[in-house]
Amino acid sequence: DDEMRHGLYLPAPSTLTYSVTVPERAVLTADLRLIPPEAADPILESNGAMLRIWTKLDSGPEQLLLEESAHSNGYKSIRLDLSKFSGKNLKLRFETDALGETVLDYLIIAEPTLYTPQDNPERIFLVFIDTLRQDTMSLYGYERPTTPKLDAWAKDAAIFTQARSVAPWTLPSARTMMTGVVPERWGTVPTIQDQLAKAGWSTVFLAGNIYLSSTFEIANGWGTHKCVNWPLAEVQIERAQKYLSRNKDRPVLMMLHFMDMHLPYTEPLSYRDTFVETLPPEAELLKSENFNRSTVLKVMKLSDIDGQSRLKQYIRDRYDNNMKYIDDQLAPFIQNQEAQAPTKVFIFADHGEEFWDHDDFEHGHSFYDEVVKVPFIYKGPDLAPGTYDQP
Repeated sequence: DDEMRHGLYLPAPSTLTYSVTVPERAVLTADLRLIPPEAADPILESNGAMLRIWTKLDSGPEQLLLEESAHSNGYKSIRLDLSKFSGKNLKLRFETDALGETVLDYLIIAEPTLYTPQDNPERIFLVFIDTLRQDTMSLYGYERPTTPKLDAWAKDAAIFTQARSVAPWTLPSARTMMTGVVPERWGTVPTIQDQLAKAGWSTVFLAGNIYLSSTFEIANGWGTHKCVNWPLAEVQIERAQKYLSRNKDRPVLMMLHFMDMHLPYTEPLSYRDTFVETLPPEAELLKSENFNRSTVLKVMKLSDIDGQSRLKQYIRDRYDNNMKYIDDQLAPFIQNQEAQAPTKVFIFADHGEEFWDHDDFEHGHSFYDEVVKVPFIYKGPDLAPGTYDQP
């Protein structure tokens, strides 16, 4: 589907053995599913397969810990209590078997993790709002109340006024935000998800832009990566909540991406009139399914000066609507997470948006501040609240 997972990909029958030293109060977790190779004949179907997990101490017989069937209609969660083996050297053997014929019997054991559960694990949220220019947030002084809930939340946050993106479009900006270096060095330097995964964190990127997909290597290093194009903010929040509920006893690094600020502006109908005072007649020329850069520029050429002015205001109104929609979805989610666990939150953008500030529209065409000057807000215990004006 839209999900990229890392783990063991085993045909049936097969066997794979690991030698491990079991940590204190250890559990073994994984997700199990049957997934045929991508090049498989779509006419053929698997009739299912079986996974068994065996344990063996240095001396003594093998013990069967798990016997679970796998099918292609979704993941099954596995959780094994290994606390009785704490501190001991153990062999873990994963064994797969076919349920009948072996046609397309390939099991993914996603994110098999042996760890010590934590009672109150930390969460780090990297809240990535695509196409958000800094001056559209009332948090930064915008005259419209676009972010009232985030304004209240950020009263004890660090707000950076001079943050700029490395590029005016998504892919290079995203590569830099994960590495801290120029995008040209992607693939040669560690990423934040690599480093936290090695430290035992559960890592997930919930993305909504094709440039943030595995096609462009952005799934690299994330334990789980999900990408659908243009999901609504409420869909992303729901996905985030589901992931966190499945990882209650592990620290989590989550990159949570929102696409609502990007054309074609898909705010729900209940938000459509939030900042649109009057619908200009020229707006009829902008059908929602064609509300993109080329259509907007074409309609501009067809309109008179007054019509162009009305259209520009209407487009900016629609953009602002989406900010209010994100504010209503995001702020309660963050506050709920802060109430449950030690939390660090970063809010930022990959780039802004041009609204004819320098005679152009959208982004990716210049390096003016409307495109590269972005919001950057951090709330956590290790940085004093306040406004920071350093670059």
